[in-house]
Amino acid sequence: MDQLIATFGSEIKHEEALTILGILDRSLIRSALQGIVNKDPKFCIDVLGQAVDKGISPKRFAEDLLRALRNALLIKTCGQDQVAELSEEDKTSLDKLIKDVSVETLESLFNLMLEGAEKIQRSFYPQMSLELVLIKLATLDDIVPLQEIINKLDKLGIKGGKSERPRQGLDDGGPSYKAAPKTTPALKQAKKQAQENPASEVDQKEPEIEEINKKKSSDISSNDFIQFVKSNKPVIGRRLEQAEEIHINNSVIKIVCESDSVPSDYLKRKETQNTLNSLIKDFFSDDLKLQIEEVKLENSSNNVNKVEQKAEKKEKIKNDPLLKEALDVFGGRVISIKPNNKE
Repeated sequence: MDQLIATFGSEIKHEEALTILGILDRSLIRSALQGIVNKDPKFCIDVLGQAVDKGISPKRFAEDLLRALRNALLIKTCGQDQVAELSEEDKTSLDKLIKDVSVETLESLFNLMLEGAEKIQRSFYPQMSLELVLIKLATLDDIVPLQEIINKLDKLGIKGGKSERPRQGLDDGGPSYKAAPKTTPALKQAKKQAQENPASEVDQKEPEIEEINKKKSSDISSNDFIQFVKSNKPVIGRRLEQAEEIHINNSVIKIVCESDSVPSDYLKRKETQNTLNSLIKDFFSDDLKLQIEEVKLENSSNNVNKVEQKAEKKEKIKNDPLLKEALDVFGGRVISIKPNNKE
């Protein structure tokens, strides 16, 4: 306070006090964060220029921006109560600013800023280093969670499946497989015999339809069931194709997957199993129980260290056909891959 009075006298303005004490105006940090969210690198550079003109060190600016991104990530994931150092007004303002930003995007922004801040502290040209970091932050593509992409693909698959069904399937609302009796030679023969002998029409027609609509588990291959699932739920059908084995008997349909694999994780989800159970009832005449079994495959990866195992898992996820299809559909790119299974 004595320093302020000695410099400015009895009348001290807020901006002058911030400058003399080396305190960074929070409004500049909020403006920079706003430019990052709006993907406006020019605005971010202008804000940094204003801070430098006020005597703020680029290193201090980088530290405060990193702290602001940390606060944003905490508010998004844990709520406003986890950020005690901010006022209620600042918390509300920050929460409103990041309303449409995903957690994954905020995490990538924080990691990029953290890496940049460490380099800025060691740089002989901190302002230019910070400008480069701000450009990277403001031009970073939004990250969409993989599960959200899968859900969208699933919905697109449902719509596409309905548009390709025969007219009869649309009328009765049933799966496309149930339209088959109207085009089979056996049913045509049954109709012909019914016309010649009307009294036997019911006896001959109904068993044929029942035989085609629902098949005995002992008379069907796993490939038939997979194709049926793909016609109704393309994403689940893809995962069934990636399973190691599928065994069908009179009481159980057992799906064998490699442990800690993408198909295994997807098929073990409760919503996936509920959908599969519904499809099993539609396709089979028997009351089959669904069983998902995980096995550890014997291969050379058992002898590699954890770092190599993690690299293999990342590569496997990266080459997953469903992920590649999602990237093609949405025009995106993979920022980072983080296997969620425990080592």
